[in-house]
Amino acid sequence: MAKPCSNSDPAVSRRDFLTLASAGATLAMAGGSEQLLGARARPSAIGRWEAGKPARSEGIVLTREQGSDWRIEDQDGKYVARIQPGEDYYTQAAFRARIRKPVDSPFWLVLEYLDYGFGLISIDIPTQPSHPIRWSHQWGVARLNTGRLRRAVFYIESPSFHLASGSADGEKPNLHIRGLECLHSVSMTKAKPEIETVPSVEPVVK
Repeated sequence: MAKPCSNSDPAVSRRDFLTLASAGATLAMAGGSEQLLGARARPSAIGRWEAGKPARSEGIVLTREQGSDWRIEDQDGKYVARIQPGEDYYTQAAFRARIRKPVDSPFWLVLEYLDYGFGLISIDIPTQPSHPIRWSHQWGVARLNTGRLRRAVFYIESPSFHLASGSADGEKPNLHIRGLECLHSVSMTKAKPEIETVPSVEPVVK
């Protein structure tokens, strides 16, 4: 049996983590009830990658390169891409995806992951480094060590996330995913997905 995904992010202090987790809970309560994307119809999907043997890809490809080395594993009956930790303590390993379809914002990005360890999930778009995603447009980004399949959801509204066919950036990774060790799927949709309620977590200190 593969070792459970359990690495925690050393860059996140306990105070910062609890603060952000609390903020995430408030946002999630306003967003809807918990329901896993894999257990229901996927609304207006415009691209998806899902771990498997072989992996399933439609418009999204997960790439392997320096700082983004991963392998497919079976974790409790669910296939995941498990990333190898970086050798540099100060550099966080990241999944790197290539969006192969032209996509214009606004759209929703959904990451399904096995929730082991503690930390914060983030994404960045190398072609748009000056436009961070607002906290109010992120849900489920705090890893809470529940051992369950969970979702992180990001709403990307601006600027336009469009890569023209044949451009110099067309074959380069244009989405970086950090703070995850075991990734099950990446999907994009034009329709708002349901937002999970933040699960209850046992206190570390009793």
